[in-house]
Amino acid sequence: MRVAPLIGIALLVGIVAGGVRWSIAAPATRPGGVEALPTETPIRLTGLVADEPTPRGTAHDLILEDLELRDPSLGDDPIPGRLLVRLPRAFAVEARDEVALEVTLRSPDPFDSEEAAYRERLRRQGIGALASAWELRVIGHRSNPLLEAPAGARRWLLDGLVQTVPEPEASLGAGILLGVRAGIDPAIRDAFAVAGLSHVVAISGWNVAIVVALIAAATNRLRARFGPRIPTVVAVIAVTAYVALVGASPAVVRAALMAAALLFARLGGSPAHAASALMGAVLVMVLVSPGALWDVGFQLSALATAGLLVLASPLEARLGRWPPWIRTPVALTVAAQAATLPVLLATFEQVSLVAPLANDVVVPLIPAVMAGAAAAAVIGGLAAAIPLPLAADGGS
Repeated sequence: MRVAPLIGIALLVGIVAGGVRWSIAAPATRPGGVEALPTETPIRLTGLVADEPTPRGTAHDLILEDLELRDPSLGDDPIPGRLLVRLPRAFAVEARDEVALEVTLRSPDPFDSEEAAYRERLRRQGIGALASAWELRVIGHRSNPLLEAPAGARRWLLDGLVQTVPEPEASLGAGILLGVRAGIDPAIRDAFAVAGLSHVVAISGWNVAIVVALIAAATNRLRARFGPRIPTVVAVIAVTAYVALVGASPAVVRAALMAAALLFARLGGSPAHAASALMGAVLVMVLVSPGALWDVGFQLSALATAGLLVLASPLEARLGRWPPWIRTPVALTVAAQAATLPVLLATFEQVSLVAPLANDVVVPLIPAVMAGAAAAAVIGGLAAAIPLPLAADGGS
């Protein structure tokens, strides 16, 4: 049987199935939805905080869902869709909080192409409008033990880290270990971005890879005795726990899925298995959320992983005379940057020329920084739990 016709048929079926899946998943603008609300005028409403707030300098962004009008001039009706609200950081809110607030929807600027692209990306996530708020009141909380247990552990670690490490190191450690960037000085964030090190202070596939590497080092004896299967399963469990700890945002879940796929691919022992695992992970993510295809984070993550699979080993072989502690991070950085360069240039119109050198210096230190931050956080958390009289007696 000829293979070419079968490939053509498979591609045609895939295109049709993809179109059907997208038409089902694509968020549509519904009459009476959040998009239909008046702009540039205060509106009172209630909603549910869908995820942890995202810090934006002196403000933070909330995604609200389950919206309901509470405005005398507009009524008390449910509002389909989701709303992105920016408000001062002075308002402390958490995921799953029910809030009442007064918002002002922002009118889109028809002459701002960047804002139009940003709104289109949000629309694919079901977010129909942008708003600002200056008043907010927490009126309830929807409990979810599966979400709150990891969030409680994350807060405990953050408190412990702040207790034992001074600033700005504590905030930097929180960003590297847990992806919490709220306390990092904007000047430090900008410096990391200029050096091509933004991935260091954001949870990404790199952090997941470090967790995998630490687990692999800890399970060497198991690997020697039982083969790669048990250590691989242990690593997948550890990655799952880490994802729950840092918060299962789309970027983190994406990185974890790819890491898990590559881990299982190692059982096959060939680059072909790894490539198949990567394609399988991408396929699952696109089937679940077709809008991910237009998400820059998804594109960068998939391309960087593909670059590591295809380019890292040949590059490392060409640098064979270099010491391993220099050769490996340089090869990984150049491979990832080469694969993601088209998207970086098209999206951000800039690329860091010093990234390979900066990563060569910084990347080898990150596992030790993560381990040290974790140890400091645990020690600080345990110390805070010790009753003060007992601690005083122990010091006398």
